This record gives sequence, structure tokens and C-alpha cells, in this order.
Amino acid sequence: MDSAIETIGYPRAALIGNPSDGFYGETVAFTFSDFSARVKLFPSEQIVLQTHTADAIEFSSLDHLVAETQAHGYSPSIALVQATVKKFRDHCSQMQSMNLYQGFYLQAESDIPYQVGIAGSSAIIVAVLRALMRHYKVPIEKPVLASLALSVETEELCIPGGLQDRVAQVYQGLVHMDFNKSYFHQQGYGQYKNLNPDTLPSLYIAWRLSSAEGSEVFHNNIRERFDNNDKEVLLAIEHWKKLTQEFLEGLNSQDVNAMQRAMDANFDQRAQIYQISSDNLEMIRIARECGASAKFAGSGGAIIGIYDHAEIYNTLQQRFADKNIQILKPKLVSHSDNESY
Repeated sequence: MDSAIETIGYPRAALIGNPSDGFYGETVAFTFSDFSARVKLFPSEQIVLQTHTADAIEFSSLDHLVAETQAHGYSPSIALVQATVKKFRDHCSQMQSMNLYQGFYLQAESDIPYQVGIAGSSAIIVAVLRALMRHYKVPIEKPVLASLALSVETEELCIPGGLQDRVAQVYQGLVHMDFNKSYFHQQGYGQYKNLNPDTLPSLYIAWRLSSAEGSEVFHNNIRERFDNNDKEVLLAIEHWKKLTQEFLEGLNSQDVNAMQRAMDANFDQRAQIYQISSDNLEMIRIARECGASAKFAGSGGAIIGIYDHAEIYNTLQQRFADKNIQILKPKLVSHSDNESY
């Protein structure tokens, strides 16, 4: 096989504001390159989909893939990739970009830790969409691409989720996202802006695989409470928006203490309205005892924080090792590495 297209999707970590991305709030997140989802796509007469954990599945065409999916549902072993291809085809149909006759052989693999809240599933989706865009020469604007990536899980696979992961992974680097309802009424998506990652202080990410749980578990009944105008949830979302602004002010003025306070307060507010496992609470407690800030990096399972100096990071390593918790210093992906079709 020749003329391979290769694309990448990176994990993301939320610094502040989450989980208000699904509730018209604000958040700041970044992508990092310590792990990745990778896709290779080759021209082919058939449509062939394969992952590193599943055998290849063949379809005669995109129309055949859609028909099989509608008739029999998704193949469990490759549902994420299959749903992404179907959503891409549906999008092109709506946009009347129907020159989709050439087949392809698509291979997807990922080493992103599973279900620890750093957006491994959406990284695969973004990488697959980028490969399809390049193969069929179909440009999709960044904010539309992020919404399309979200629809793969929420509409096709009925998996709860928000835009934050997909926006961060499409824009890459350090991204501020404002999901104010007025923006969605005006343009159909939020207001997204890349920030300078060089302004960030020293960060760590830590996770314990035995505590992995997906967003659909973690987000329990918050959506229902939000839809019912639950006062406690609405006040929490407003608080997270305020903390996002405080974090951004700290970032602009290089006030590390202000950023740490905002991150800690983000988690503390979250703990008041969410049921959080004892394992996750223990990670937060250990990090703070070591002198670092600590909050969830996403939906639970991984935490993120700021540490002031190397001694604190060394102490974190020692304390976490005793609890079989992994830790790293994330390598941020520059938004200049952002892939177009």
C-alpha cells in the first residue's frame, strides 16, 4: 500500500471550568503528546476498518456501511470508528459534498489510557475525521469539526459528552472555550481561542487505572438537575465560570497562586454536587498534602495540578508510587501543529 495518510488525535486535560462545557459555561484545556490516537488511511477499492484491538471489517462502499449500520447497528469491536465514518458521510451528504466514491483502508490505534478522563475516545474520532477529510478533500471548519466529533458519540452511540474535549483536540494547544448560550443561538457553537502555552506554570497529571470510570458514570444525574433548573447546579456552573475568569487573570499576570486557588476551588465546588469515589478523593488529598493544587483533568480518574518546584514533584512521585498512581509532566502540543485536511 502506498500514498498513506497519517493523522493524530491527542488527549486533553482541563485546567479550569469543567464540567461546565455541557452547561453553557467556560473552560480552559490543553492537549498533550505523551499519548496519542493514530490513524493510517490507504486508498482501496473497498471500505475496510481496523483497529489494533479488532479484526478488519469490510464494506463495499460508504452507502453499504450506512445501510448495514442502519439495519444491524454497530459492530461492538469497531463501533467508534464505524460511527465516525457514518457521521462524516452524513455530514457530507448534508453539505452536498458527495464525491465520496473512492474506498479506503483505515487502521486506528491508541495508547491513551482508557476511561481516566483525558478524552481517549474523542481523540480517536478526531484522528479518523482528519484522515477522511484529507482522503476525500473535504474541508470542515474547526468549530464545525468539533461539533461533528461530539455528535459521533452523543447521536450515534448515545454516549453523554460535551464539546470541551473535541474543541481542545481540534484546535490543539492551550484553548479557552466560552460556551455561552448566546453564541450557540448566533452561530451554532461557542467562542474558542488559542492561548499562549508558554505562560503556563509547571503542571502534573496523575491517574490510577484501577479507578477508571467513563463520563457516563461520573456525570450521574447532573444533566437532569440542570434541565430542571436545580438551583445548586446552576450556582455551581456560575461559580465555575467565575473561577475560569480568575484563572485567566492569573495566567495573564503570571500569578501562580491565583491559578492554584482557582483550580482547587473548581474541584471543591464539584465535590459538593457530584458523588466522587474514595480513590479519586485520595489522589486529590495526597496531591494537596504535597503542596500541589489538584482537580480532575476531566470526568474523573485523572487529576491535574500546579506544583511550585521540583521538590514538590519528587514528593508527588514518591507518594503516588506507594499507591500505584502514575504521574507525568505533560508535554503540551502546540496549536501550530494543528492539522488541516
